[in-house]
Amino acid sequence: MRKISVGTLNDEAYILKSWMSFLIKQNVNLVDASNYTISDFYEYLKEKGIGERRLARTIDVIFKFYVHSSSSYDEYRGMVADPLNGLDGPGFPISVEIAYKRDKGRLVPRYVCAVKIDRSGGSLPRPTPDEEQVDAVLTKLNAMTSTSEMKFMRWLMAGWMYYSTLRCGGVAQVSVPSIADALAEHGVVTEGGDPYDLENASDEQKAIITEKVSELRKKGFTFISVIVIEKGRKKRKVPLPLDHLEYNLHYIWNIRPDFVRKIKDDCLFLSRKTGRGYQPNSIGNMINAAFKEAKVPGSAHRLRAACLERLTREAFFRHMAMHGSAWDRKMVLMEIAEVAGHARIKTLRRYLNRLVAQFSRHAGSPILVRDAALASKFRGLLKRMERDNQLAASLATFLDVHQIEPEDQFVAAGITNELKRIKF
Repeated sequence: MRKISVGTLNDEAYILKSWMSFLIKQNVNLVDASNYTISDFYEYLKEKGIGERRLARTIDVIFKFYVHSSSSYDEYRGMVADPLNGLDGPGFPISVEIAYKRDKGRLVPRYVCAVKIDRSGGSLPRPTPDEEQVDAVLTKLNAMTSTSEMKFMRWLMAGWMYYSTLRCGGVAQVSVPSIADALAEHGVVTEGGDPYDLENASDEQKAIITEKVSELRKKGFTFISVIVIEKGRKKRKVPLPLDHLEYNLHYIWNIRPDFVRKIKDDCLFLSRKTGRGYQPNSIGNMINAAFKEAKVPGSAHRLRAACLERLTREAFFRHMAMHGSAWDRKMVLMEIAEVAGHARIKTLRRYLNRLVAQFSRHAGSPILVRDAALASKFRGLLKRMERDNQLAASLATFLDVHQIEPEDQFVAAGITNELKRIKF
């Protein structure tokens, strides 16, 4: 039996439900479908504006449903051709084509649906929103509901994707105890050494927790690491920036109690209607709607992509600053794969390849500052110098007065080192 996630099962069930609804409207039984019916469904969805990538996915799911059913249930037997076993011809309502997939160095034949669909959308890279587009999406999330509580909750959901690399399924799995455990890992514990009960914290405890988070920031921490169960039921640590942590604590203490019902649910984000945790599809739909309203190409998952692009940029520049031309591409990819929860680094190559291509078109070299506050000042200085020639001249004079000579090696920087406390 193939290993698939709950999110994939839900998606396939949704596709088959829409397929059956279409058949009912066409007065066609499930066992009477054919190439023509599948083709009609494809055209029907295309007229509704469904993207080519989604259309290809939909037809593949329907096709696989009939392939598996024809080998498992008598009423479906003989519906799908099986040319590899000599069963082919016009007598089979659903015909197939043979495609080959490489598996462990050898080509393995497999069946694909013979209905002609445009799969070009699947080969095009999905657009990754830039910072302005992300801001536009977050702004729309705040404008799409009447209650301030819902606005804040949706904004936090998107934040877990953009700042912590989570997928929709991961956001649905974030729990209040997991945040308490992450705080405990960084020394934010009760007098007895236990994690705080964040949901039932007293005013005095809230003040202590807030003060200890401020102390973490003074010590140079920029985030804590939260354990989340995500794709494939795997546990992984994700970075939760301290600023975003404080917003989440505000939500837990001041907003989430209004969503709690009699049945206890530890999920961070609860439905006001049921008191249960949100499903991944519901989270995705809310954020997808904001993308559409903001007229930004893409969907909820692209917030995670924007996060990965940003983290790749930071890691690339940091490695360049530390090692110069001897920087190691594989080390950069492995670092980001660990943060992103990717089993294989090849899925991240496109982010690094695009970044390297952009960097090659510009003069200059990155430098590294390990003090976050000092790095912030350098960033402000560099940004101002780009548009203020007089400031650049004043800085040159300052360097001359203090006899500061340019360094040949990579010894300073204007880049944040946000990942420096992640343990690999």
